[in-house]
Amino acid sequence: MRGSSTKVGWANKEKYTLKTTIPSEIRDYLELKQGDDLLWTLDKIDGKWIAVIKKVESD
Repeated sequence: MRGSSTKVGWANKEKYTLKTTIPSEIRDYLELKQGDDLLWTLDKIDGKWIAVIKKVESD
């Protein structure tokens, strides 16, 4: 899959958290819909931080 880039912005007025948009290609690939939960993990590979995002499957 080719890469996509998005901008990061403030999630609220208090500026405690950030938000971004999930590109449509990733949304489609992960079969995401509104209300789905995502699990974010970070791995350091060859000195670079890599974010891994997984859809949390509900039972």
